[in-house]
Amino acid sequence: MTVTSVTKGSAVDALPVNVSNVVARVVEDYLDDLESTVPGLVAGVYLTGSVALSDFHPAWSDVDFVTVINDEPDDVQRMLLADIHDSLARYRLAVE
Repeated sequence: MTVTSVTKGSAVDALPVNVSNVVARVVEDYLDDLESTVPGLVAGVYLTGSVALSDFHPAWSDVDFVTVINDEPDDVQRMLLADIHDSLARYRLAVE
């Protein structure tokens, strides 16, 4: 499976040139949220699915990714991560 790795500081620059601006914004906002909420916890974000397969369509595709963390989050960090996850719905609502 093709996977693209993205780490903070080079989120948009690390993405292939054929990646949609929609994907770049989602990834950049997600990484910014993670870094400002749980600094240093994230080791990397790996894009999968239609983005990694160059089959992303902004009108109907979602952005699939796996986030790898440096350490097991504590209870407060888990709650904060859940809030970030819930906030990703803003992108779905913005497209509809």
